[in-house]
Amino acid sequence: MADTLHRVKVTIHNQDYYLKGNLEPVQMQKLAATIDENMNKIMQKNQCGSLQAAVLCALQLAEELNQLQIDYDALVNEVENLS
Repeated sequence: MADTLHRVKVTIHNQDYYLKGNLEPVQMQKLAATIDENMNKIMQKNQCGSLQAAVLCALQLAEELNQLQIDYDALVNEVENLS
């Protein structure tokens, strides 16, 4: 069974984007809202342009993802050591 593709319009930093994906529209909107919020915070704090804010936002999210991966790997290791 093929996944249903959903389409949704989101706004990130006053720019409209039309997304298409397997996520529910509400999830795509929530992700876009997170990016929008992070970019706005970065721009206010660093007095930078939108491209620089997007790169800094991506780096921030990559750092969070990396930390989550480290935490996950540690938990998997703990579970394996319990067996």
